[in-house]
Amino acid sequence: MGLYRWALLRVAGIMGLLKPRRYRVTLFGESLGTYLMPRGHHLANPNGENRPVLTRPFKSSPVLEQFYLYWVEQKADGAAIMVHWVPETPDETESAHRFFNGAHGLRADGTPDPAKQQPLPARTSEELRLIAAVRADPDAEQPYLDYAKFLSAKRDTYGEYLRMTCEVVKLPEGSPQREKLEEKRFEYAQKHGARWTVGLTDLNFFPGFSFAQPENAFYAENFFSKKGVIEEIDLHCEANVFPHNTARFFHAAPFLRRLSINNLDITVADVGAVPQMAQIESLNLMIGGGTADDFRRFAASENLGGLRTLAISYSPAEPDGIAHLADAKWLLQLNSLTLPCGSLSDDGIEAFADSPNIANLRVLIGAMRNLTDRGAGALCRTPHAARLTTYYLDRCPITSAALSALATATFAPRLERIGLSSCPFDVAGARALAGGAFPALQSLSVSGGEWYDQYGEVHRVPPYGDEVLAPLLAAPWFPALTHLDLSSTGATDVTARALAARGCCAVRGLSLHGNQLTDAGVSALMGSKYVTKLTQLSLASNPFGTAGAKAVADAPMTDLEDLNLSDVKIGPAGAKALAASPHLKKLKKLSVSEEHVGLAGREALMKRFGNEVVTCY
Repeated sequence: MGLYRWALLRVAGIMGLLKPRRYRVTLFGESLGTYLMPRGHHLANPNGENRPVLTRPFKSSPVLEQFYLYWVEQKADGAAIMVHWVPETPDETESAHRFFNGAHGLRADGTPDPAKQQPLPARTSEELRLIAAVRADPDAEQPYLDYAKFLSAKRDTYGEYLRMTCEVVKLPEGSPQREKLEEKRFEYAQKHGARWTVGLTDLNFFPGFSFAQPENAFYAENFFSKKGVIEEIDLHCEANVFPHNTARFFHAAPFLRRLSINNLDITVADVGAVPQMAQIESLNLMIGGGTADDFRRFAASENLGGLRTLAISYSPAEPDGIAHLADAKWLLQLNSLTLPCGSLSDDGIEAFADSPNIANLRVLIGAMRNLTDRGAGALCRTPHAARLTTYYLDRCPITSAALSALATATFAPRLERIGLSSCPFDVAGARALAGGAFPALQSLSVSGGEWYDQYGEVHRVPPYGDEVLAPLLAAPWFPALTHLDLSSTGATDVTARALAARGCCAVRGLSLHGNQLTDAGVSALMGSKYVTKLTQLSLASNPFGTAGAKAVADAPMTDLEDLNLSDVKIGPAGAKALAASPHLKKLKKLSVSEEHVGLAGREALMKRFGNEVVTCY
């Protein structure tokens, strides 16, 4: 908890707003016990002994040996309000712990008490059939309407929310009818959403809150997709899911398709052992290290047959343990695989290259600092990877030999995106890449700079410089690129002028973040005809100033939606020039540094674009 939040809660306690008394607490009719709690001045009956809540309590991480609880209740007018409680005395602290443990069916030591765990609610065969129909065809409208009708017949308010959602998506965006229905649906979710999401809030999931506006803290709609169901969840480390509540979690989110898990206390074997993982299509794992046996069990799991996208964003304890995934039968169904930094050496990647199970991969992303030319070359030569369209091998100590292999790879004719960020290649490597035949290439990233590994160690790649970048800009496939990232490459005005000289390129997104562009270089770049097609431009952290900002403002970038000028000394005059630009009419995001634009510049930008567009760092 930040010091500002802490101060707010302390002040509230000092003012007596949270002075405690005893209440009998209930959750949708279920008794949670009697506890000493802060006074409920907002309740419909402030002096009553009964206190209904809409969620079980959540607990903050301790700060300065202190903690606080927060939960949701209903005000007299029916609106949801988030209640904070910072225990001030030993009695309050003891009661707060009892409230949290009692509400969640935990023993005093925080472990689950089987005798106090509520049984998992049962679903009828008819409801299970309707849920399966939605999962089988998530883009069709009728299965949602059928399920909504079923729920409404049981007087379940979620059915009406689902029906309204189906109606909303059929109305044109921005139309008065749609806005009116969306407002009605939001109000309906605020009134009833706590009951729909109790299965998740019981497991310590909270759908967003704002300490600046605590009365508007509970947004049940944050859990739901545009289709009105829960399709995607970020399972954070404080969520009470593994190892005891996986069945409850999937019962609370029966339509879940995309799952991110951030929990260092579990391994891939724990994930693969969950039967309900069969419904997951996209899985992102930021979890603890795994042994070779953990990966064997994960690869052998029969619960991962629905996966189409897998990202593993950590380093296992055994460097080549992840190579066992090459034997997974379900790997053949993946179209996207992200491998973690440090997880594979040349031997491991050769195991993948030899596996026919990678035949359907379209996207391969890896930050493998143990990979050399041998492993990269094997991947380029294998016929099993011929369908790749995206190839990102960042932070690999490869040389021009690996880039020559890439230029003639079995998948080179299909490649649409290449990422080689922080790979220390030289002029020979750039020439090898430039000489490749990439008829489908649309995106290239060769950004440099520094990066941190999983141990917190910083790694620095020397700037490539204009000489290395020149062959890439002159490549025959370059004019077809739609996205180009040359961030932190050591580019100077020489590269800026070379970019401008290429004429009418197809680039829509351009990043030159963290380079050495001056006013002259930015002015030359903005004078090119191809900037008229840009929708995204980053010139952050470059040593240009007001003149460069004025050149940006004068450039006819009528389609530009995202402009990043953070950490650039454009000054108040540069900010005012941007605010007065006749071209930036479609801008949706503008990033600047407040210290470099001053109060007057900030006000001018806010007046022109509004605080939803302008971000001042």
